[in-house]
Amino acid sequence: MLRSVPPDRQPERTRYYEVLVRAPGTLCLRRYQRERQGEERQSIDLQVTQEVLQRLVRDITATAAAL
Repeated sequence: MLRSVPPDRQPERTRYYEVLVRAPGTLCLRRYQRERQGEERQSIDLQVTQEVLQRLVRDITATAAAL
């Protein structure tokens, strides 16, 4: 499992991307948010801009290099 580090923190909520490696060559990319007052996270729509994609690639590359 890989997550955005640091997550996107706003006063009312925290949002982050999560990548799950399920089998060799199979990745599942999801975006979650948790309201400041809530305990459970909820899946939300992905918003992938060039900047977000670059950040995801950097996070995945850094994590893979650490393994």
